[in-house]
Amino acid sequence: MIGLLNDRFVNGWVLYSHEPETPDGRALMKRLIELYKFPVDSLILTPDLECVGSQNANKMQEMPNRKTEQYLAFLSDALTKFHATK
Repeated sequence: MIGLLNDRFVNGWVLYSHEPETPDGRALMKRLIELYKFPVDSLILTPDLECVGSQNANKMQEMPNRKTEQYLAFLSDALTKFHATK
């Protein structure tokens, strides 16, 4: 899973309390706020800020035996949706 994340995704955390300094950063923050679901949300966005994947962290905890499998399916589905938008 780490290899897939490193090869295909940019990963990061966004703290709501910090105001981005650039217009692109502010556009990203605005989009993340629109899509956010409490308490922790994994979002996958295209470079145009279109959401192709969203997974609430609590839902992933419901099946602890299958977390890795579930997350890989989530990432693969997002990649498929991303390629379909091109």
